[in-house]
Amino acid sequence: MDDVTSYSDAQVGAAARVVHQGCQTVMKEALSVESVTNSAENSNITLEPGYAVGDYRLVGKVTGQPPYTGVLRHKGWRATAFKLPRMVAAKDGALPPIAPAQVELK
Repeated sequence: MDDVTSYSDAQVGAAARVVHQGCQTVMKEALSVESVTNSAENSNITLEPGYAVGDYRLVGKVTGQPPYTGVLRHKGWRATAFKLPRMVAAKDGALPPIAPAQVELK
């Protein structure tokens, strides 16, 4: 939640690498994913009638009905498993802090 506008692009970029690695670790613990298609990106692909409409986003000149033939620009991702820890609230119903405040003692 920190405001990063006062930091240089290099500082934000360096921090982003660490943040991304941390997010990736958390995501791997909570979520299993697989690609929507095994076709190679930038290869031609044909979507036959009855294809899973929610699995594909058609861009460009989309007209008529399937089959649609185009170039696969991104394989897409789908969740195969989702596991989150159980939220434990205090007796008064308050949720625990996301990150406690830090106080340096001198």
